[in-house]
Amino acid sequence: MSTIDMTSKSKITLCIEGNVGVGKSTFLAFLQKHLDVDLLFEPNELWQDVDGYNLLEQFFLNPTRWAYSFQSYILCTRVDQLLQEYHALSDKVCVVERSIYSGRYCFAQVAREIGIMDGLEWSLYCKLWDREEARVARLPDGFVYLRTPASICYNRISHRGRFEEKPITLDYLKRIEQKYEDWFMHKTGIDSVLGAVPTLVLDLSGDLTVDIDMQEHYLKQVTDFLKDIQG
Repeated sequence: MSTIDMTSKSKITLCIEGNVGVGKSTFLAFLQKHLDVDLLFEPNELWQDVDGYNLLEQFFLNPTRWAYSFQSYILCTRVDQLLQEYHALSDKVCVVERSIYSGRYCFAQVAREIGIMDGLEWSLYCKLWDREEARVARLPDGFVYLRTPASICYNRISHRGRFEEKPITLDYLKRIEQKYEDWFMHKTGIDSVLGAVPTLVLDLSGDLTVDIDMQEHYLKQVTDFLKDIQG
C-alpha cells in the first residue's frame, strides 16, 4: 500500500466527519494501522463520567433537558483536547475524530431545529462556540467526509447495541445526514471560509474491514489528499 511522510514543520490537522454509526472508529483504526499519524478520538470517557454522571446517557434518555449541556460540554472538551495536541512536541499529522464544526453545523443545529434546544440555549451555545473557536484560532487543513446512508448507520447502531445509543431514531440520523450533505456536498448552511477547506468524500457503505480493494483504494486516496494539503 501507499506510504507518505507523516511529519510536517507545521502540524497538519485532518478531521474525519460522518454520522453516528458511519464507521469512524473502523476507519480510524484502519488509518492507525497503515499511517504514522497522531489520532485524536472523541473523548467518550469524559462524557460518560462527569464526576460520576454519564452525560452521554442522560442526553439520549432526556434530550430536551440535556441537549444544551451535552453540546456545550462536547465543545469545551474537544477544544481542550485539540489545544493539548497542538502544544505537544509531536509534528506528525493529527487525525481528529469529528470537529467542533460538525458540533455546531450538524448536531447542535439539529437539536435546535427539532426543539430539544430552545432559542435561548441556541444563542448561548453559539456565543460559547464563537469563544471556543477563537481559542483554536485555526481551521483544519482538511476534512474526510465518510458518507453512508442513514438507514445503514441505523442498522449498524442497532447491531452494536451500545446502551447509550438505544434511543437514537432513524429520523434523527436522517436529519444529521442532511446537515452533513448540505455542508460537504452542497456547501450550504455553513460559513464560506469553512466551505473552502479541502474535503475528501469516501463512501463507507461497505465493510472496510474485509474489502481489501476498498482498503487499498481509500488508503491511496487519503495519502494523495494529505500530499496535496502538505503541498
